[in-house]
Amino acid sequence: MPKDDDLPVFRPQFGRAKKNAIGTPRNAFRYAVLASTRGGSRAARAMRPAKTRIVVRAPTALSRRAVIKARVVQMKGTALKGAALHLRYIQREGVERDGTKGNLYGPDGPANADDFERPLAGEKHQFRFILSPEDGDELDMPSYVRRFMAQVEKDVGRRLDWAAVNHHDTDNPHAHIVVRGVDRDGLPVRFDREYIANDMRARAQELATLDLGPRTQLDLQRARSREVHQDRFTSLDRDMGRLALDGVVTLRADTRTRQEPRHAHRPHAAPRGAPPRGAGLGHLLAPGAGLGGAPARAGNAR
Repeated sequence: MPKDDDLPVFRPQFGRAKKNAIGTPRNAFRYAVLASTRGGSRAARAMRPAKTRIVVRAPTALSRRAVIKARVVQMKGTALKGAALHLRYIQREGVERDGTKGNLYGPDGPANADDFERPLAGEKHQFRFILSPEDGDELDMPSYVRRFMAQVEKDVGRRLDWAAVNHHDTDNPHAHIVVRGVDRDGLPVRFDREYIANDMRARAQELATLDLGPRTQLDLQRARSREVHQDRFTSLDRDMGRLALDGVVTLRADTRTRQEPRHAHRPHAAPRGAPPRGAGLGHLLAPGAGLGGAPARAGNAR
């Protein structure tokens, strides 16, 4: 019988788990079971942000445009009463296309305001969205909003409890959408910040483009013309800011090379910044010369 000194020395080696033929750890199933049992309740897991990124195709220059505004309302104190008042406000008289009272609707048809206002156990907040497609007057808004919300539900993997009202009392038709903070399965609802900031708008543009087709060059010119007098930050302002040198945007062609200025929207740039016709965001330095962010002075023209 060998003595203890003759036995081989046991030297454990620590490293990564060995992988099988398909490239996964041999104990992956065991680890997955343990992770699921230690992960807490279903509601607790639902509160955690998703680790997978939702892939949304970025819109192109020819995509139909849309604006999404979002607000989160905490359901504390008198907030439930305030939520009911908000719902009644967006249903006020005169907001529909024919000037009648707003119609509240949901995923399957008309929605009952009393049922939608009912308190929900565990609801700590609500989401309020304004969805405004640029060509909303050409869209079937209820159908458009329903398909938009169906895509949102698919993206987040939840059956959302939501209701909406369309407004046609402004130059830009839009929809007010209220999403309850608890879904139809009774689980709390969370949205990723990036999804609200960018991906929801991309989804809205995607659907509008599918319905109306890509924007034509005439559509682009009309949109630029409308932006000249709009009291907001527009694509014209973004382009001028990107192309400005020392606060000045060149509007005239180079007389030596006969090349047009780098700014691609010369007909709209000058009236956008020159008062009183435009928004007063800049100063025309010289006829056909440039647009500056400061009062005109000698040497500013490019």
